[in-house]
Amino acid sequence: MHIRMQVAQEYLKTTTLPIKHIAYMLAYTEPNNFVRAFTAYTGQSPGKYRVD
Repeated sequence: MHIRMQVAQEYLKTTTLPIKHIAYMLAYTEPNNFVRAFTAYTGQSPGKYRVD
């Protein structure tokens, strides 16, 4: 999961791909599952991480 979250962080910072597309690219079956996992891992939502 650590590698998957690092890839997610890279995509969020370097692309404008929608979060749901990033979730599917990282093999999450539902975007909400990705959002929950990302938030648990980083302490902030993917949307907030992308803005900060």
